[in-house]
Amino acid sequence: VAATDGGVTGAVLADLPAVELAIDADAIALPGKRTDGAVSLDGDTLYVDARDAAGAPGLAAWELATPRWRWWVPVECEERTISAYGAVCASADGARIVAVGAAAGAVAWSLDAATLPGLADPGVPARPIAGGGDVVVVAAGRRGVVIDARDGRVVHPLTVGSDVALAGRAAVAVVRGRDGDGEVSVVVTAEDDALVGRIPALGGVPLWVLGVRGRVASVQDLGERVVATLDSGEAYLIEPGTGAALAAAGFSSGWSVAGDLLVDVTSGAGEQVLRAFDGRSGAERLRAGYVVAAPVIVAPRGTGAVTPIGLGHVLDDAALPPGAGSRRAILVVDSATGRVSHRVALPARALAALTATVGGRPAVAFVLEQPLAVALFAAATPPLPAAP
Repeated sequence: VAATDGGVTGAVLADLPAVELAIDADAIALPGKRTDGAVSLDGDTLYVDARDAAGAPGLAAWELATPRWRWWVPVECEERTISAYGAVCASADGARIVAVGAAAGAVAWSLDAATLPGLADPGVPARPIAGGGDVVVVAAGRRGVVIDARDGRVVHPLTVGSDVALAGRAAVAVVRGRDGDGEVSVVVTAEDDALVGRIPALGGVPLWVLGVRGRVASVQDLGERVVATLDSGEAYLIEPGTGAALAAAGFSSGWSVAGDLLVDVTSGAGEQVLRAFDGRSGAERLRAGYVVAAPVIVAPRGTGAVTPIGLGHVLDDAALPPGAGSRRAILVVDSATGRVSHRVALPARALAALTATVGGRPAVAFVLEQPLAVALFAAATPPLPAAP
C-alpha cells in the first residue's frame, strides 16, 4: 500500500500484511437460531436478525466487549432503526411497529401502523427510517410520524413537501446544551429544494430551513453533524441546532459514513483510493491507496473517531491462506493514518462482517448463518489512541 499524491497522511505506508484466517470455530453460537445476516451496530451492541428452529422471526443482541449474547426476543423485525433506548422494528407487512429495549430485550411498546396519522395506506408499508436520542421516525412514502422512543407516543406527524419518499432522506441528530447539560433531538428532512430541521419537543415546527441547489440523494447523521449528499457529488455538513452548513472538501458518487468520518473509495491508477473527511470541518483527513479488488466500506456508523475503517474485498489466488473457505476478506485501516493493522479472510459461513474497536484494539466481528454465531478477530496490535 502506498500514500497517494496530496500529502494528507504525510507518510509512506507499509505494504499490505499477510492474510490471516479467521476461524469460525471461535464463534459463540446462539443455540437453535439462524440468521440472514442483517445486522445493526449501536455502540457496544450488535443487533442481529435471528429466527428460531421453526422459522419464527426474532431479534438478538450481542455485546462486543464481553463478548456474549445478551438476549433473544421473538419479534418480527423486517426493518429497524436505533434510538437511545433500543431497536424499533417493523413487521414484514409494515402493520406493526415494535420497540425492544437494549438492556433486557423486553418489548417496550407496540403500535398498529394503521392508527398512525397519515400512515393508513395499505399499499405503502410503514417502516422505521431514522432514530436517535429519544425519538424515531416511522414513514410510509412521503408521509411519516415522529414517535417518542420511550413510550411509543406520537409526537407529531411529518409530511414533507416532496413527491420523493422519506426513506433515506431523514435523520435524527442530538444537540447538546452549551454547558454540556441536557440534550434535544432534531429531525432533519430533505424536502424539494430545501433541508428542514425540526425539534419534536416543540411540536415539529421548523427550526430552520436551508435552501439546496440540486437534488438531495441522502440525509444521514454523522457524529455531531448531519450530512446531506447531492446527486451531483457534493456533501454538506449541517449543524442540526442552527442549520449552519459547510461543504466537504471533495466530491463523490458513493459517500459512506464511518464513525465520525465521511468516506469514499475510488479507482486510481492500479489502486483503490480511500479518502476520509472530518465530520465537523469537512477537511480531508486521509487519502491512501490500496492494491485490492472490488473494495466495499464495511465500517459501522456513529462509533467515534478511533473506529477502524473496514474495506471488504476479494482475495486473489496468491493471497489466499491455506484452509480459506472463501475469497472474501476485510482490510482493517487505521482511520487516522491509513495504515493497515491486519487483513482478515472470512470463513465461508460468514454472512456479514464489520470493523469495531474492542478493548482499545481494532477488530473484525463476523456473523455466521446457521447456527447463528458471532466471533471477534483482533490482532495483537497496540491499543488505539483515545479520541481527543
